[in-house]
Amino acid sequence: MPVRDGLPFLPAAITSLLRQRFDAFELLVIDDGSQDGTAAYLETCQDPRIRVFHQDRPQGVAAALNRGLHHARAPLIARMDADDVAHPDRLVEQATYLRQHPGCVIVGCQAEDIDEQGRPLGIRSFPQSDMAIRWQLAWGCPLLHPGVVFRRAAVERVGGYGDEPTTQDYALWTRLAGCGEMVNLAVPLMQYRVHAGAVTLQKREQQVAISAAVASRYAATVASPPASHFHALFLFLFDGRDSGRPLGEFAETFAAYRQRFAGDADPALRQWRAHTQRRLRWHCLERIAARRQPIEALQILRLIGRFDPEAGTLSQLAFRAGKQVFSSRGPVRWKSQECTSHG
Repeated sequence: MPVRDGLPFLPAAITSLLRQRFDAFELLVIDDGSQDGTAAYLETCQDPRIRVFHQDRPQGVAAALNRGLHHARAPLIARMDADDVAHPDRLVEQATYLRQHPGCVIVGCQAEDIDEQGRPLGIRSFPQSDMAIRWQLAWGCPLLHPGVVFRRAAVERVGGYGDEPTTQDYALWTRLAGCGEMVNLAVPLMQYRVHAGAVTLQKREQQVAISAAVASRYAATVASPPASHFHALFLFLFDGRDSGRPLGEFAETFAAYRQRFAGDADPALRQWRAHTQRRLRWHCLERIAARRQPIEALQILRLIGRFDPEAGTLSQLAFRAGKQVFSSRGPVRWKSQECTSHG
């Protein structure tokens, strides 16, 4: 557990770990140069399972995590952030899964988002199967970092955490993919706190840029799209950013990646592949709505049919595009008698 200025949430995080049904563990807390009383609080923690390491000056999350890996003595490593809360069964469920599946190198879980006061905000879902996780590695981080347990030997084999200023977990998972199976359990085993001071919210733009680079490198190991093409596709899928590249290039890049997963019948993979296709379809339709150029619209609709076989017929796509164009102009009254089968 790395921590810098972890009050007021740190006590709840530590308490949730000390109350685990699985108690054969040690808790390594790496204080990364805190200035808010975190160090003084940690000195009051007298449980023999807690080991505290202080860094005189802040060195960053990756350095703190690698220091923790160096001092850890167990073969399994559970990650935890200082502002989250672990379910009492979290460690026993994940450790049991790894013992029963020796080919698995990392197991994560679903999570419940909570606010600063601990009030529930909703469930944060992640792909469960190995193939679904491998698919999703190209489009974002498919394992929640503070909710994973991994085999220390596997992570050390790929060099531990990298020196990226953020998204160190995402980069590590793409390297760990070559070591064995990756799984997320189906149940929420932790509460993920969403608050203004969270590092994720503070570094969003930097995270997006680094994530795009990580995704491009990973995709190149799975399929053969040029890294620059996939980089632009990642940003387009993330929030519709228009890099000026033609959508035909996006369709070809996506189709090349999709083809590598086309023959797998895993239901979870199909679910997450369809989710990605819907996102790409939506951003393509957004471009139609924004530009309102009929010839380009027809070209885009044909492209959608190439990368998204489940999108429907051309006339069905045209009808959706029309609805999106009209909705961007404001409320429209439809007269059902005037609607034809061709939209």
